[in-house]
Amino acid sequence: MKVLECKAYIFRDYAKGGTLAGKEILAINGVPAARIISTMLAASMKDGDVQTSRQRDISGDFASNLVVLLGLKAPYKVTLADSGTNQTENVQVAGLKHDELAKLSKKLYPQDQASKDFADLKCLDGGKIAHLTYSSFGTTVEEGEAFMKPSFEAIQSKGSKALILDVRGNGGGEDQLGKLLFSYLVDAPFMYYDDLIINKMSFSFAKYTDPHRNLIVPEGLAERRADGKIHMVQYDNIGLEQPSKPALTGPVYILIDGGCLSTTAEFLTEVHTHHRATFIGEESSGCYYGPTSGDVVKIILPNTKRRYLSRS
Repeated sequence: MKVLECKAYIFRDYAKGGTLAGKEILAINGVPAARIISTMLAASMKDGDVQTSRQRDISGDFASNLVVLLGLKAPYKVTLADSGTNQTENVQVAGLKHDELAKLSKKLYPQDQASKDFADLKCLDGGKIAHLTYSSFGTTVEEGEAFMKPSFEAIQSKGSKALILDVRGNGGGEDQLGKLLFSYLVDAPFMYYDDLIINKMSFSFAKYTDPHRNLIVPEGLAERRADGKIHMVQYDNIGLEQPSKPALTGPVYILIDGGCLSTTAEFLTEVHTHHRATFIGEESSGCYYGPTSGDVVKIILPNTKRRYLSRS
């Protein structure tokens, strides 16, 4: 499924040999698509109230949300509209379990499977254009550094005059790598983080974490200031940063979408602030003036023993 401009479309058809792909869903089991989508959006994440990320979120969980949020069950009677002919039709599909869908996806649409490489560099037009895909900042800082430096050295050696940077679907990761990537796109010192604020020096739910973590900010790492907030005083991204060499000073075109979160959103903010690129695609996610982020911890509720993920 793909939800675009609050309308639901079939992206991959597993039931009818691909003939339904591209058609709009008007209703499922008599429930109008508008009600289905509004219900799912109300339960989705609201990162800066960015609509593209919310619609992307419910696109990926559309099938399970039909059951969990709407209470709909198989078989599904689906009312469809063909955008080309404006004709409507009703089809019935049995519904498949998630594991069965995953197996079919790998078999029928291998191009949809996530890349095992976090980044890739290609040269286009005889090396005049560099095409860099960065699908995740979730690698270690050392691994990211080991990729970036030789990549930009290769871009320089090829004499590339422009860079196409694809960060679509990059959900973030190590924030130092966002700063490092930006440092190759400028040739003058820059500020990356102005400030970093921590909610608390310790967290009362730490005793319920699995595995157990104390979640106490180490002494000397942060301080409470006159504004009453706790500010980090030691962090890699705070302070004046230096550009990395070899820097690429030519035109940069960045492909973005609603899947650009966290570190990626920070990186895009700096690029935009410095007027360093032309953006192509849809609105990225993340708050422009800074995200809310941190470690993800697993919490076991003491009475029900239910498990949840939470950010500290």
